[in-house]
Amino acid sequence: MAQAGDLPAEVVLEELREIHRELQERAENTTKTPLIQDARYEFVEEIARGGAAVVWRVRDRHLQRETAVKYLLDSNDNHDMRGRLEREARLCARLVHPGIVPIHELSQFADKRPFVSMKLVEGKTLLQLLESNPPPPLRTLVEIFTKACQAMAYAHQKDVIHRDLKPGNIMVGSFGEVQIMDWGLAKDLSHPVASDVPSAPPQDAIVALNRVDGCDLHETRRDLRKKETTVVGTVLGTIAYMSPEQASGNIDLTDKRSDVFALGAVLCRIITGAPPYQNGNQELMLRQAQRGELNDALERLARAGQRRLATLAASCMAFDPELRPADASEVACRLASIQKLQQRQKVAIRMVGALTLVTIVLGLSLWVAAKRASLAQSEIKLANQLDPKTFKLVLRVPKPELALNFYREMLEKSPDDTEMYYLVGVALINATRFDEAENVIRQLAVLDIHEPEVPYLLSESLYWQGKFHEAKSAMLESKRRRDVGVRTDLPIESKLDRIQLSIEVAAKSETLTTADYASFDVSKLCDIAHTLHCLGKIENAIEFNNLLLVKVDDEFHRSVLRHQIMTTFARSNLVSDKLSNESREALCRACVVWLGEQFELASRTLKASSQHPPAQQLMGLLIEGTDLGFLKPLLDDKRISSEVRADLRAVLDEIRTSSYANNFLQT
Repeated sequence: MAQAGDLPAEVVLEELREIHRELQERAENTTKTPLIQDARYEFVEEIARGGAAVVWRVRDRHLQRETAVKYLLDSNDNHDMRGRLEREARLCARLVHPGIVPIHELSQFADKRPFVSMKLVEGKTLLQLLESNPPPPLRTLVEIFTKACQAMAYAHQKDVIHRDLKPGNIMVGSFGEVQIMDWGLAKDLSHPVASDVPSAPPQDAIVALNRVDGCDLHETRRDLRKKETTVVGTVLGTIAYMSPEQASGNIDLTDKRSDVFALGAVLCRIITGAPPYQNGNQELMLRQAQRGELNDALERLARAGQRRLATLAASCMAFDPELRPADASEVACRLASIQKLQQRQKVAIRMVGALTLVTIVLGLSLWVAAKRASLAQSEIKLANQLDPKTFKLVLRVPKPELALNFYREMLEKSPDDTEMYYLVGVALINATRFDEAENVIRQLAVLDIHEPEVPYLLSESLYWQGKFHEAKSAMLESKRRRDVGVRTDLPIESKLDRIQLSIEVAAKSETLTTADYASFDVSKLCDIAHTLHCLGKIENAIEFNNLLLVKVDDEFHRSVLRHQIMTTFARSNLVSDKLSNESREALCRACVVWLGEQFELASRTLKASSQHPPAQQLMGLLIEGTDLGFLKPLLDDKRISSEVRADLRAVLDEIRTSSYANNFLQT
């Protein structure tokens, strides 16, 4: 609390009053005693209290276990409320599902007061989790919401609707279990209760506000202060999450799609931090709910950066029930599709880093590829985990053009499929066709895709083209989208550091020397070499590539580096007509050195041990020459000196005529 001297007296007084109220609440909670005594149950503590009922944690002396008991308060112990309590118990007893609280018993105390005994759920409500500081990650909240939808899907299958779904009625147990609570307003659509239907339409539904039912098993006092309370009478439900037909008292129109509206409202609360209707005035909120005035909620959803989830929430909250998903099962299916697509995107976007030069240089290991039997098992395991589309992408990483062709065919068949645009962009980056990737990814922006992955991919395509300032802007946009609430585990900060280094290197490229960066690690040296390559300073780039090779102690790791530098850096430049003759000569000479060093390492190792998987794999790559085809046209390229061409021919002939080549071809 602020110091008294820093604030006006009335502000300090209000703070003191608030503290007094909180202390009074605590005192009430600790001194509450049950209104009744019973031989079977030992009343331990009160869990929740509303306007109509109270819930106690009790110890069942017969079964020697703790359970929860719900019974009516004196003020609501009448025929109608007893009927409501009994209907709730019988409905819940029919719903046998992990997401619905099990009912143990419907009975009476010694004084004939009815009660319901049910499983005691330890944990917090979704409302309490949303109000915690900080709240759980969005991914966790959506998982909780998904389980709630699955429980409601089961209830809808049994023709039971809840009619009071809200975060305060979704309980999250200590071990992650999710259960729908408080079925006091539930209705069996297959056996409608006559008392549910008013004798005549209400003249003014506002009269229902005169009665407030607090039957929520875990409704908090803060919940009550926020007006997220259950209204009964001609209007059934909680205003902040109430469908238009419920708010208007149209019992006949209240069905599964009314629960769907409430699910959409809960999702809105998860995404935006507030329910659809959040005005403190209940009268105004009810009128907004009756008219379905959702402009504010829809604007908040649009700004939240979760396009797919926001679209689902908006469709659930459609004013016309016919436009909503038919039931909770359909909501759960749509959620599953969204989560599956997000998982695909995460897998796919990780493959971008796997095929860019820096990651390949730091991450590939030749001897892993040599263990073909274990790789086959890995592919089978991967196939069981991923959908066919992503599986094909992952398996085709060594041949990205195949993945690209596959996705382009899929895109032609489904031109409106945003997922295919995304995966084509990934495949183009993997194939080092960065300018084409940029065009495809920019189409995703036109299609109004708001996930942080889109500017992230755009930044990658721009970075590898040497458009560093544009790449930085795109990556900052990805960071902004993540920071406003879109959770993602993309390495945005490290990518920004890499881009910033390239910008700084480009600014002083004219005076740059390897001595200035001799202490840098391999990763940063790769970034510098790429920057110089983009600036057309090929000789400088070669110097930095040679420097980073020297820094790698392991011979075969160094061999991986050489091979990748040749197949990416050298190939992309030597096929370009824009390269100067001096740079072409220097690059070709470097290729001769790198190729010779690789062949010498493989030969020396195999001579000492013919069964050396890394050396066998390296020799196979050199002899097969699939990635080195760009070197052969250089033998007749008159822009390169005859001396360098002769050296290149000599090393290629040495590889082709070696005994290892004969053995490889026979195998």
